[in-house]
Amino acid sequence: MNNTPKTYPQIAAVIPSLDPDRKLRETLDSLIEVGFRHIIVVNDGSSKENLKYFPENNDVVNVLHHEKNLGKGAALKNAFAYIRENLPDIKSIVTVDGDGQHRSQDALKVALNTHEKGIVSLGGRDFSQPHVPTRSKIGNKSTSLAFLILFGLKINDTQTGLRAFPHTLLEQLCMVEGERFEYETNQLLEFKKFRVKYEQVIIETVYSQDADAPHTSHFRTFYDAFRIFKVIFKFVMSSVLALFLDVVLFTLIVFLADIIYGKEAVNNSVLFHAGEAFKVKTVWLIAFVPARLVSSFVNYLINLKVVFANKNKRIAPGAIYRYYTLAACILILTMIVFNVTAELLGIRGAFLGTLLNVAIQGLIFFASFRFQHNWVYKSKQENPR
Repeated sequence: MNNTPKTYPQIAAVIPSLDPDRKLRETLDSLIEVGFRHIIVVNDGSSKENLKYFPENNDVVNVLHHEKNLGKGAALKNAFAYIRENLPDIKSIVTVDGDGQHRSQDALKVALNTHEKGIVSLGGRDFSQPHVPTRSKIGNKSTSLAFLILFGLKINDTQTGLRAFPHTLLEQLCMVEGERFEYETNQLLEFKKFRVKYEQVIIETVYSQDADAPHTSHFRTFYDAFRIFKVIFKFVMSSVLALFLDVVLFTLIVFLADIIYGKEAVNNSVLFHAGEAFKVKTVWLIAFVPARLVSSFVNYLINLKVVFANKNKRIAPGAIYRYYTLAACILILTMIVFNVTAELLGIRGAFLGTLLNVAIQGLIFFASFRFQHNWVYKSKQENPR
């Protein structure tokens, strides 16, 4: 009977590390124990007093050194590039945190899922367990909801560091934008954009219960949360600015119409009549069109140059045509919903009309983001995988 432990020479583990403690050595030992034979550790500019925790290079472990801290995203991308150039026999890669939060058995479980199915595997923690910190529960639920609504991604653990990838994705992963913690979020967005198949694998949820244990995470809650969701924040600000311009112009035109022609004349001026439930008043149309033309062009420019800009990719040609196709559809939908709602609720005048316009624009916001992210500003380098 052969009792030799099974090894996995075609699977590599990647561990980015900044100022580690003894847990890094424990993580390495446990990964070797379960059968990993290729482990890439990235010293991301650790201080001199912490260098003692990094092992020497050997047949199993290779340590890459950054002279200064470049960020977790940069560390992962450099490890992926190293594997592409130096380990051609590797078929699957799993990323593991070196602070003890990922069990070696779970790392192997996630890696084998990718190795067998050829898809991305995400290690998902169960945040409903009582030992999970409240901050982590709230943060995970809110980010999962945001990913579902804004990107159409159903992921229970958006910030998991335990992820496995087929080797065919390494080149693409090296091109994903982001040098720090936002890189892992951007990975997920690329999966959606390039239709990469992924699967969630349940893993053990580990949080240290030792209050005196050294804190090895370098995630700065507010700063890194902003970096992670900056594309969402920028889109919100762009949309708010466009909405502000739209509302101001809309209100101004309706207000001037009230003054020039009188409220009764404005309210009774119907351009199109299809029953009591659907009347398109001339003033609504006159107000909608120029307001939307100005605000939409400002919104297009900001989204193109600021929100969805990516230094590693070029926006596919025809973005302005896709944008205005979407804008036209939204305009038609908004006008229909606005007029039907205004008639049903008996809304008259600039003030109530503006409030209704704001409410409808807010409801359309989420659909607009998803269409712009996945279609309007799609990358020129589409990948059908």
